[in-house]
Amino acid sequence: MAEFRVLKSLRAKGIFWSLGALIAGSLATWIWMSSQAAWQAHLDRAFIAGLATFETLRRGSDLPPGVTISRLPNDPVSRHENNALPKSADLPSPAFVTSLSILDPPSGVLSGTRLQIHIVSRDLKYPIAKIKTIGNGHPAVRFGNITRLLASYCSAPIIFVRVGSGRWQRIDGNS
Repeated sequence: MAEFRVLKSLRAKGIFWSLGALIAGSLATWIWMSSQAAWQAHLDRAFIAGLATFETLRRGSDLPPGVTISRLPNDPVSRHENNALPKSADLPSPAFVTSLSILDPPSGVLSGTRLQIHIVSRDLKYPIAKIKTIGNGHPAVRFGNITRLLASYCSAPIIFVRVGSGRWQRIDGNS
């Protein structure tokens, strides 16, 4: 009979530990899935804010919540420095600059308006080559993909944009 009690005790302990492991695994899975859903929602909000910000730059529509745009003073630049960062920009030191342009073609391939973008970070240069575009893609979608990429890093970038040959503007969407 003593052997039966030990066996019964071991069986009870095994069942207890198995149920405990099942509950702990289920809880860890739920936490992981919630975290992934929250992360995806964060990236989706960044994408939508990028779409809305592009439309603000292009058409002057309302800014999305949490995004501010400030115009920088005109800097005298030579023709060769036309794509350079404005001298009046308050940049961190050291500063890693990621530069790109988005062409918004209304009809012809080379007749559209160009959006120049400089992304300045104290920490890193952003891998914009990782941005996936389907076909040619609409320029607003491209800008949304850029803001999604920026949101995927734990950094606080400073974004400078210029539409055509207009003034440089600083976008702050870190909040």
